Amino acid sequence: LPIKDVQIAYTLLHEDELTPIDCDGCTGTRVTTEGGAFDITFNVDHQILYEKNSREIPVKVTFSKRTNVDSRNIDHKFLCNNGEDDCSGDIGMIIYLSHLQFREQLNVYDDTSVPFS
Repeated sequence: LPIKDVQIAYTLLHEDELTPIDCDGCTGTRVTTEGGAFDITFNVDHQILYEKNSREIPVKVTFSKRTNVDSRNIDHKFLCNNGEDDCSGDIGMIIYLSHLQFREQLNVYDDTSVPFS
């Protein structure tokens, strides 16, 4: 099922996959639509990206959503990599993008369970 109102955060990273690239447009946030979709568009001019058209750049993407159920906050659990890896909250996942790469699909699953009483 599509999951609306998921908070998406993204950051372009250096090759070490840990250090954020510090520039305008290198980080940001999005919220998923009613259908669970989101778009991230990069229009970045930074010297670290020069002459890298043939190289993939790591991007960390994180997913979070909190739902209030019976006056309790439930943090959603998200799975990536075909449902195998927990990518909730700050864990996120790293994807790799290259110059002029469009419409890269990213499938994320909400694996949240809510106890019934």
